Amino acid sequence: MEEREPVYRVCVDPEDIRMQLEADVRRGLASHPKFIPLRWHWDTRGEALFAKLGSQPEYYLARAEAGLIARDAGQIVASGRGTHLIDLGSGMVGRVRMLLDALRAEDRLEGYCAIDIDQSSLESSLPDLARDYPEADVGGIVADFLRQTDQIPSGDHRIVALLGGTFGNFTASERSLLLESLRRELRPGEEMLLGADLVKEPETILRAYDDAAGITASFDLNILRVLNRHLDADFDRDSFTHHVRWNSIAKSVEMSLVAERDMEVDVSALEMDVSFKEGEHLQTGFSVKFDPDELTADFADRGFSPEGVWLDEGDGYGLFLFKAV
Repeated sequence: MEEREPVYRVCVDPEDIRMQLEADVRRGLASHPKFIPLRWHWDTRGEALFAKLGSQPEYYLARAEAGLIARDAGQIVASGRGTHLIDLGSGMVGRVRMLLDALRAEDRLEGYCAIDIDQSSLESSLPDLARDYPEADVGGIVADFLRQTDQIPSGDHRIVALLGGTFGNFTASERSLLLESLRRELRPGEEMLLGADLVKEPETILRAYDDAAGITASFDLNILRVLNRHLDADFDRDSFTHHVRWNSIAKSVEMSLVAERDMEVDVSALEMDVSFKEGEHLQTGFSVKFDPDELTADFADRGFSPEGVWLDEGDGYGLFLFKAV
């Protein structure tokens, strides 16, 4: 079979990304408490650190999801009728391959499209997939899938996959927006595959976000490098420490960087001078953990019926297949 080249479509302007970064940082650093949205951690170095985190013994999420897909990909695919896999994000290549192999085994593999705001991530992963799955139309769309679901390729038998526990990194309003937007785009009978971390003992969760090797801390502190580079700021990385806590009300783990001393930070590109007091927290991200029944009910409220649930051995992580109704 003749090898096909991946097809790319760019739907976001780099200047728009910079404007969004500036808006988020200006709003976040002027808030009380101060915060920076988690999505800005994901530069090239941030992606490399996150990939390294997946191999740490405390970070159970990557192992649990990969194990579930390895065990149940055939059953997941057989539960639906999808032929085109739409991947929201492009960092889970190993897990994607297992799903593509399962579709191939069912003789239903027709296409794969990854949607990611980082074009370099797409360009690094898609050529190999195009080579290894020549029967499929392989492509990538540079877009913000949270806000640009209208860019999802059209089709009749699509499976939209959101893996890696990413759904828990969105606020409640963002989760609602995403589900409502996806339901508008998907036709009845089309599917969504979700990987979600589940509520469990807080100690296990906290260790995953504060590993002994300090990989999560380096990932978290990398946001200061991003701000220094893109906004001409002068954050001193050594003057902040990584901190995590469990919020039992929100059922989420929350990350922050704690100032080790009083300081003034100049964010030149925004013409901002930002004061930090010793012990002050700069909130940098959170990850909500879900109850399976509550998660299924939320999807049902937005037009998705449950088609299957696959849980790991300790019921601590789940894959959920939903169908648009």
